Amino acid sequence: LWLGDHSDIRVIGDKRAGATSRHLAGNPGLLKALPGQIGLAVCAIHHIRRPFDNISSIWTRRTLGVERSLSAAADHYFDMLAGATAGLRTAGSAIQWIRTNHEDLIREPRSVLQPLFELLELPLDEHFLATCEDFIHSAPRRTRQLAPWTPELERSVIERAAAFDFLDRYFSSQA
Repeated sequence: LWLGDHSDIRVIGDKRAGATSRHLAGNPGLLKALPGQIGLAVCAIHHIRRPFDNISSIWTRRTLGVERSLSAAADHYFDMLAGATAGLRTAGSAIQWIRTNHEDLIREPRSVLQPLFELLELPLDEHFLATCEDFIHSAPRRTRQLAPWTPELERSVIERAAAFDFLDRYFSSQA
């Protein structure tokens, strides 16, 4: 959505968190230091998707030119997740952040977008909300159906996911 010409930048973002997560895995203190380094408030959005779909998406595409087995894609996913959560935990009150879920965004875009815009201190009007709703997919992509999951690898993912309480919603019926 065209927001017009502006002389000051209010928000910088990226929809792919892989690089950020890799940097945070190597140095969890980066987020904590960032506000002091740039002299601005930092807000982070930790957007969560169903782990089996995330892992399958990593497996289906070449990330950083690397072709991975499904097991290696799971390792990569959990490494990135550990990096992101370590960065948020280490940052403490130095930044503001919010966690959202992909399925909630698809089901009820307005209820997910409103708190995000409040956190970012940005205006949110009806036209923008309607445009966002039109842009968002009508259902989550089920990339997990494309991958060769074995019962052993599924169990491994479920066991590893237990270390992240915010993933519980995806596995509560499988517990």
